[in-house]
Amino acid sequence: MKDVVVDLFADPTCPWCFVGWRALHAGAALRPDVTLHVIWRPFLLRPDAPAEGTDRRAFFAARMQEDPERWIAMRQALATAAADVGAEMHPEGPARMPNAIDAQRVLLWALGQDKLGPVVEALFKAYWTEGRDIGDAAVLADVAAQGGLDAAVVAELLETDRDRDTVLEHHASAHRMGVGGVPAMVFNRRVARVGAEAPALYARCIDAALAPQV
Repeated sequence: MKDVVVDLFADPTCPWCFVGWRALHAGAALRPDVTLHVIWRPFLLRPDAPAEGTDRRAFFAARMQEDPERWIAMRQALATAAADVGAEMHPEGPARMPNAIDAQRVLLWALGQDKLGPVVEALFKAYWTEGRDIGDAAVLADVAAQGGLDAAVVAELLETDRDRDTVLEHHASAHRMGVGGVPAMVFNRRVARVGAEAPALYARCIDAALAPQV
């Protein structure tokens, strides 16, 4: 088996990150001789979001009034891309846009316990498919447990500031590296892609990351 490490810059409240996550793994499935190792790199789409979050539907309703044709086209493109990779999304989307720092902390803890994949899946499903508020500590603890973490430990940690600064430093570091949007992926620190792509393209990124260097 060949190993490919993917540094994934993402925010769980980003719908295209959900699509990119699913497409990445679908692309890896096209290369059965490759073992994919994903390292989650926290990125905050809304670093200054209020702790209590904001009403998502009201926010996007206002944005849609500015340029309705553009937003309708974007929603249609998202729906098509999501369906292509099985990233099921609630038709109306989540009701709230949470501050994502706590969710990012949970993902760092999952990465540290080698449970990133199941927790990412549970988190994306909770937010995008079920419309749950992943800014809520009780919801996060429940979702973390679905991914194999200890709910009681997660709940206790969420009451502290543990790794909050780490998330913010990851976000700042991403900007210093030139990451301005997500999802962004770097394969074996050689091949970079920004934006959600089709599985076949990610498979080619894997090939390029494994190709001999000239």
